[in-house]
Amino acid sequence: MTDNKARLNYIDFAKALAIILVGVGHYGNVSALKCFIYMFHIPLFFIVSGMTFNPSKYRFLLFLKRKVKGLLLPWVGGVVLFIAFQNICSILGLSVGRKVSFLSIIGRIIINIRGSKYDPIFWFLPALFLAEIILYFVLKLVNNMRKEIIWLVLIGFVSVVFMIFINKAWPWSLDILPISLLFLTYGFILNKYLFESLKTSKGIIKSGFLLIGLLVGIINKIISKKDVDIFSNQYGNPLLMILAAILLSTFFILVGIYVNNRVILFIGENSLKYYILQSVAFPVSDILLALLLNRLLKYDYSYDQRILDNIILQITAIINIGIVVLLWNKIITVIKSNICVNKTTN
Repeated sequence: MTDNKARLNYIDFAKALAIILVGVGHYGNVSALKCFIYMFHIPLFFIVSGMTFNPSKYRFLLFLKRKVKGLLLPWVGGVVLFIAFQNICSILGLSVGRKVSFLSIIGRIIINIRGSKYDPIFWFLPALFLAEIILYFVLKLVNNMRKEIIWLVLIGFVSVVFMIFINKAWPWSLDILPISLLFLTYGFILNKYLFESLKTSKGIIKSGFLLIGLLVGIINKIISKKDVDIFSNQYGNPLLMILAAILLSTFFILVGIYVNNRVILFIGENSLKYYILQSVAFPVSDILLALLLNRLLKYDYSYDQRILDNIILQITAIINIGIVVLLWNKIITVIKSNICVNKTTN
């Protein structure tokens, strides 16, 4: 296995883990597990994005075009899909749906305030877009290790200030922009300066990231008596939250070095599609399971109460999304092939 292949594997593993944990967090029923997941799963997304961030590769207009295509357009498409699904379910009289005005799409895109009537639904995508645009310019000015570390400390300080004093969502997640930049920058520095050494470090050192990170997260939970939830501006002790998120995320990225499972890596490679489709796949899977497996497996449409139901739901949703993604990828491949053939013949 080449080093490049290994790098892709641990990146894909981290993405797969994070997106699976999003599903478990949103459709889970074990409070202790959700507490653990929320310690690091969103920071993990930002950190992994930082590890693949390369501002020197593209001029700004091309960089902007790629980010609009890769983040904003899928976000808008996901919002349209979610609202269409909600309205279809409402028309069919299904409890998982509600009537939502398609005009609300405008407010969700332009105003974009988490937890309000202008909720962006897939808030992480525009938040990441904004953070990457800003970091692009920062790293054009901050272009050596000393300056990058100073920037990391500075944005870390600003993050702590925001976490202490800002307790409500701002448009376009500006309230969590410093936090997004902090984890994004850490991922960039981790990949540029630290990861090669950590990859070859002893197992006890790698395990230390998990044990210390978990301990710090538990202490934060005990002190604050609250779970971490970036969406809701809920952090507990800011320094403990940041430290736990960094340590746990780093550990699971390191674990990815040893993972070569095709299914897991497939999920990681298609993590954006999984993220968008979860809001539809989980309710659909839940309904299908309740209708088809009620007698066979005693699945009774109560995943929020029974652990077995939740495990079945998680696996079913992952499989259903995988089927859709495979079909989608195949269709796109055929379309691209036909376009290439037409260009060649012309």
